[in-house]
Amino acid sequence: MAFFQIPAPDLSNLSLGGAVLRLLESYGFSADDRYIVVRGTFTDAGDPSFGLHYGFWLFDTQTKEYVSNYNGVVAGSDNAREIDVLDVQTSGTSDNLFSVALIEEKGTGDKYLVSIQDGVLISSDLVREVSGEDIEVSIEQIALSSNGRFLAIQTTSEQLAAELEPDTNISQSQVTRVSFVGGSEVTDPTHLKDIRINDGVLEVAFITDAAFVSPSRIDTNSGEINAAANARSDVYVWSSSFDETGLTGSSTFSLASIDLDGRASGFVESSSEVQLTQSGVIFTSSAETIVANDNNNAPDVFILTDELVPLGLTITNALSLEGGALF
Repeated sequence: MAFFQIPAPDLSNLSLGGAVLRLLESYGFSADDRYIVVRGTFTDAGDPSFGLHYGFWLFDTQTKEYVSNYNGVVAGSDNAREIDVLDVQTSGTSDNLFSVALIEEKGTGDKYLVSIQDGVLISSDLVREVSGEDIEVSIEQIALSSNGRFLAIQTTSEQLAAELEPDTNISQSQVTRVSFVGGSEVTDPTHLKDIRINDGVLEVAFITDAAFVSPSRIDTNSGEINAAANARSDVYVWSSSFDETGLTGSSTFSLASIDLDGRASGFVESSSEVQLTQSGVIFTSSAETIVANDNNNAPDVFILTDELVPLGLTITNALSLEGGALF
């Protein structure tokens, strides 16, 4: 096993002058592990706002070179500094790589989604293209399935959701709302976390204070509106089968953050990571009722398989799931 340090990317075309790289992060690999998506956070002394700026690159682990800059692909090399790339989700291999990027126009706060195939911009506004409507949608989070077919979107937009609360939506040449229970809108915010295809079933994980399972006795904490912070927040997984035509059958919800009594444990922070894996649902909770003898008074990492099993990790300042530490 060999280790090497990924070099700092060239920030010259993304800054007005005096750019300083503050953080370099991994946002995942291509399916063949050759390309790695890298995010750089930097400051620009030439920018009067003096805020943080973001750029995304593709790094080739074999040649140890950057092969593409998403800012430049979206806006062109001459205008790359005019946008921030906030997130990039990819699917496919290094020679057939599909990406969806969340873009923000600097100084405006306007955000939109673009799609890129093998380094070429193929849609400059994915939501408008898919919906067929001239709409502007406020997007907070995105998650792309491994085959690039399904895109989950968290949005506060009334044009994709009827209420002013964040929803999790699926876009696949149609829009299907995930944050519905029995045909009714849920008023509690729904925080998108992950998406996965599992044996012909599409799964979407999210965190919310609302109850998404029936009978309601499974999630009794959702009605405790005066409870302590995060006491009502739980992890749910929405599931639906699909075929070549789209989603099929009825969608279902399952509760992941279950306590020893088989009820919702609560105490899952909305900002924490959730991962849908082949082994199970991985999440973080500070609840002390998920496993026996949990007395550390701190957040722990759990995996839900046939039963809930702690991973034996305690979240501290040195270990955090934020930013995808377990990816």
